[in-house]
Amino acid sequence: MQVSLDAVKANLICGKDTLKEDYKSSVFFFWNKVPVGIARAIVWADGFIADSDTLYVHEGQTTQKDFYLTDRVIQLQAVTVKGKIPAMVYRGDTIRFNPQGINILEDDVARNILEQMPGVEVSEQSVKVAGKDVEKTYVDGKKIFGENPMNALNHLSANDVVYISAYDEDEHKEQTRKNRKGKKRRVLNIETKSKLVNSKEGNLIASIGGNMEKKQLADHDVRYGIGGTFNFFSEKMLVAINAMHNNLNRATNQPQMFLSTKNPSQTYSENSFGGINLSRRWEKETGFYKEIKGSYQFARSATEANTRTEQEYFATDAFWQKSYLNQYQNTNQYNKHTMSTGFSMNDKKWGNLIIDYTLSTNHSKQHTLQQITNSIDEIQSTGILQQNGNGKSQEMQGAVSWNKFFGDWNYSVNANYSNSSSNGEENRENKTQNEASGSLQEIIAIPTNGRGNKWEAKTGLKRMLSKDKYSFIELIYNFVSDNRHINQLAWNKITGETDPTNTYNYRNSLIEHTPETTVILPDLGIFNIDISAGWKHSIIKDRKETAQTKFEKSFNALKGEVQISLGGRFSEKAEHTIKYTINSQLPNIAQLRSEVNNSNPYFISSGNPNLKASTIHKIWWKEQYRFNDYGHLINSELTLAFIKNSISNRSTYFNKATYLPDFNYTAIANSTLSSYDNLNGAWNIDWDISWMYPIVKIKSNLDVNINNKYEHLPYYYDNIRDITKISTTRIGTRFATNLIPRLRASAYWSIHYRQASNKVNDQSNRILTNRLTVDMTCTPMLKYFFTKVSYTYQHQNNKTYHQIDKENILNIYAGAKVFNRQAEVSITAFDLLNSYHNRIIQMKDNHTSYIDRENFGRYFTINFSWKFRKIKSNRMDISRGVAW
Repeated sequence: MQVSLDAVKANLICGKDTLKEDYKSSVFFFWNKVPVGIARAIVWADGFIADSDTLYVHEGQTTQKDFYLTDRVIQLQAVTVKGKIPAMVYRGDTIRFNPQGINILEDDVARNILEQMPGVEVSEQSVKVAGKDVEKTYVDGKKIFGENPMNALNHLSANDVVYISAYDEDEHKEQTRKNRKGKKRRVLNIETKSKLVNSKEGNLIASIGGNMEKKQLADHDVRYGIGGTFNFFSEKMLVAINAMHNNLNRATNQPQMFLSTKNPSQTYSENSFGGINLSRRWEKETGFYKEIKGSYQFARSATEANTRTEQEYFATDAFWQKSYLNQYQNTNQYNKHTMSTGFSMNDKKWGNLIIDYTLSTNHSKQHTLQQITNSIDEIQSTGILQQNGNGKSQEMQGAVSWNKFFGDWNYSVNANYSNSSSNGEENRENKTQNEASGSLQEIIAIPTNGRGNKWEAKTGLKRMLSKDKYSFIELIYNFVSDNRHINQLAWNKITGETDPTNTYNYRNSLIEHTPETTVILPDLGIFNIDISAGWKHSIIKDRKETAQTKFEKSFNALKGEVQISLGGRFSEKAEHTIKYTINSQLPNIAQLRSEVNNSNPYFISSGNPNLKASTIHKIWWKEQYRFNDYGHLINSELTLAFIKNSISNRSTYFNKATYLPDFNYTAIANSTLSSYDNLNGAWNIDWDISWMYPIVKIKSNLDVNINNKYEHLPYYYDNIRDITKISTTRIGTRFATNLIPRLRASAYWSIHYRQASNKVNDQSNRILTNRLTVDMTCTPMLKYFFTKVSYTYQHQNNKTYHQIDKENILNIYAGAKVFNRQAEVSITAFDLLNSYHNRIIQMKDNHTSYIDRENFGRYFTINFSWKFRKIKSNRMDISRGVAW
C-alpha cells in the first residue's frame, strides 16, 4: 500500500523532550536543533505499523536514519481469491518472478525459485536471465550480500522472498549527469518480507557410508565427509568462514551439493577446503564508497582414475586395420594456498579505483601407469609406460583499474602484472615390444624449472554523444608482454647419457599491440547500431639456447564487430539482432615450437614453426518473439562461422623405425607423429530453436528445444588431405509442474543423433541416444520426513558397430527433520540399480574412440546436518527486529 509523505508523522525524543520536525522535503524529515547525545526517532501513519530506532547525534555532523513502514495486518473472517498467479511477468523492461506461482518447499533458497522459471539458467557459479549473465543481486535495493550475484541466491530463504525482479541498469547509475550513461548490465533485485538488514547463518554436516560394489584397483570402500560454514552478510561487512573434507568426489565446499541427488563424479577424489573471506565497506552516499577486503584459501585434491581407451582407425593407404588399446591408471594430488587483498572506491572527485593483489603456492604430485596394445595389420606392439612427477610453483598477480569522468569525456586505464616460478622432476620408465622389430627399454629422469612474467595494460578515452542514450565513440589501446623461460635437463639412467630429445633451454616472448575504436551510434528510431574495429600486431620470439637457434614471427590481424538490433519502437514483443565479427586465432608457442614430445613413444607430437594465424568470420542472427507477458516465447539463434588458415591436425604414420632429421629423433615402428598445419575449407553452422510455454492454470512449464550443428573440418593424414564432416541433431522436451502441493516434479526427454564421416574413405559413424530424466522432491511427508528422487534412463545405439548400451540410474536423498526442524538425519544413495555404463564414445578426425572408466560414483552415505539462521530486520513486527 502506498502512502503520501503528508500522511506520515515523525517525532524525535531527546531525554524528556519530544520534538516535531522543522520541515519536510522529498522523502525526508529534518530537525535543525537537536541536543548532542542519544535520541529516539518514531515514525508512523494510519494503516501502517509504527517504526522506531535509536540514533546518536554528534556535534557538527548530520545524522541520517532510514525507516520502513509496513502494512498493518487486519484479520478478516474470510477471504476468497480467484485466479492464478503467473510465475513470471514482463513489466516493460523488467521481468518479475513470483514465488506464489510455484511450490516453495522447506529449505528452499532464492536460487530454487529461479531454477523453476522459464528463460533462466542457473549453475553453481552463475545465473543467466533471458540469455544475459547476471552481474549483481540486490536485496530490497541494497547490496547486503556483496558483489557476487550468487551469494544472495544461495543464502536467502525462499520463504522470505516476495518477488524477484530482473532488469538492466546503467553501470554508471550513481552519476547524476545524463551524458554519463554506461553500458547496461543485467541485475536482480529480491524484494523480501523481512526488509533484511543483515544475516548470520551457519551449518554443519557429517556423512559416513561406503561403496556399493568392490573396486578393481583401489581400496576406498569407506566414504565420508565433514565440514561446516559460517557467513555474515550486511551492507557494511561480509564474513565467510568454511572448512570441508570429503572423499565423496565433490570438489566443492557448498553443503547443498552434498545433500542432493546430483550424480557425483565417476573419478575418485579426496577434497579438502578451508578459508576465510573478509570485507568492510564504507558508503555515506549511495553509489559512492570505499571498501577493503582480504582472504585466505587452502585447497587440497587427490584423485584416482582407472580408464580403458580403445581407438579404431579408418583404413588408409598405409594400413587396412589399426587399433590402439590403452589401460590407464592415474593419480594426481595438489595442495594450494591462496592469499589475496584488495581496495576499491568510487569517489565523486577521484573516480572509480580498484586494486587487487593475489599470492598463491602449489605443490603437486602425479603418477601414471599405461599398458598399451597397438595392433596394425595383425602386427602387435605392446608397451608399459610409467611416469612419476612432482613439482612446486608460486604465482603473484596484481591489478589496478581506474575510471574517471571529465565532463562529457571518460578516461579509463587497467594494468595487470603476474610473476610465476616453478620447479619439479619427472621420471619415465618405458618398455615397448614389437613383433617385427624387437624390444626397447628406457628409464629417463627429467628435472625442470621455469619462470615467467606478464604485463598487460589497457587504456581508453571515451566521448559521450548523447545526453539521454548510451551512445559514444571510444579509442582503446591494449599492450601485452608475456615472457617465459623453461629449462629441462634429461638423462637416460640405463646408459648414463643425456637424452637430447627431452633436454632443452627455451626463452620465449609475446608482444602484442592492439589499437581499437568503438562507436555506439545514437538511437536511430527502430535501429540500434554498434561498430568496433581494431588491428592486432603480435610478435612471437622463441630461442633454444642450447642450439643457439631462434625464430621470430610477426602476426597482423584485423578484428572488428558490427551489430544491428531491430526492436523497441518497431515491436515491443519482438527482438531482431544480427552481428558480424572478424577475429584472429594465433598459434600458441607449443604449436609453433619444433620440439618432439615422446612421453608416449607410439604417439609423438611436435609443433610447426611455419604456422599462420587463423582468421575467423562469424555471423550471429537472433530472432525472438513473446506471445504474451507471462513467459510464452519462441527464440531462434543461428551462428555461421568460416575459418581461413584454420590450425588443423596433421598426422604421419610410420610402419617401421624412421629417422626424423628435423628433430634428430627416430620414431619407433607403428608410431604416429601429430603436428599442425594451416588448411582452408573449415566452417561450421549452429542453429538453436527453443519454445517456452508456461501453463499458468496448472502451475507448470513446457520447454522444447531443437539444436542442429554441422562441422566441416579439414586435416592431413599421411600427406593426404581429408575432411571430417560431423552433424549433430538434438531434440529435447522438458515438463515441470508444481500442481500438487508440497511436490515438485520435472521430466526431461531428449534424442541425440550424431554422424561423423570422412571424405577419402567414405566411412561414417552413427550414434543414436535416447535419454529420459525424472526428478521429484516431496517435503514435508508425515510432518517430519522428506524425499528427493532422480531417475535417468539412457539407450545408446552405435549403428556403425551395432552396439547397444542401456542404463537405469536411480539416486535418492531422504530423511527426517529433528531438533525443532533445525537439523536433519538423512541417507543418500547413488546408482541403486547398479546400471551405470562407463562408456563414452567420441568421434575424431580419423578414428572412433571408446572410453571406459571405473565408476567411483556408486556409494551411499548416512548424513547428519544442522543449520541456523538469524536475521536483523527493519520490520518492528518481526521479533522487534530479530528473527530466527
